[in-house]
Amino acid sequence: MTTNDNPLSKIKRFWFVPVILIALLLLGWFVSVQYETARTLTYTIPAGTSAGALEVEFPTEITMTLGVKDILVIDNQDDVLHSFGPFVIAANSTLRQRFSRPLTFEGTCTFHPDQAMTLVVHPAPWYVFW
Repeated sequence: MTTNDNPLSKIKRFWFVPVILIALLLLGWFVSVQYETARTLTYTIPAGTSAGALEVEFPTEITMTLGVKDILVIDNQDDVLHSFGPFVIAANSTLRQRFSRPLTFEGTCTFHPDQAMTLVVHPAPWYVFW
């Protein structure tokens, strides 16, 4: 029997194929588990903000990502309505927004000290589509 006739020689030559398949399955499982739950970005506008009694800790730029179920939540506990870019948040109400496409928006924000904000929604990463 020659080396080429031995069925084990083929197995020895292609040992890496099942290892690669197992590694890809584990990677796919890991990525799917990482992004099963939604990531909620929650910000609060406290009561008294409109009167100037409070400084609101709020980032001037919010960055989100499609495909990982990012949800923007702004809870307006103030007694007046506030605007955040294209959104108007009524007094004592909550905005919950999930985005369906990438965007960059620069606009006004009535509860920021400098009255400006930027909202960036990045496209979904490639591994979300597995």
